[in-house]
Amino acid sequence: MAAQMEQYRTGGYFIKDVERMTLAGNWQKCSEDDSPTETGQKEQWKLAEGLREVLPEAMCPYYDRWRALQKG
Repeated sequence: MAAQMEQYRTGGYFIKDVERMTLAGNWQKCSEDDSPTETGQKEQWKLAEGLREVLPEAMCPYYDRWRALQKG
């Protein structure tokens, strides 16, 4: 594995040829009374089966709240 790692210009390390995904979030005041809305096309991947299982445990409550307000 060390052979696959290269030093990045900032002094950190990264592994070449690995798929990377980014999960972005925002703060939004939600209420239990809010009704579900259509999920944007760019966010459809977040509705995939099994996504919750790969999230860190601390993120699951936030994902669950977001997911409850999505149609689909």
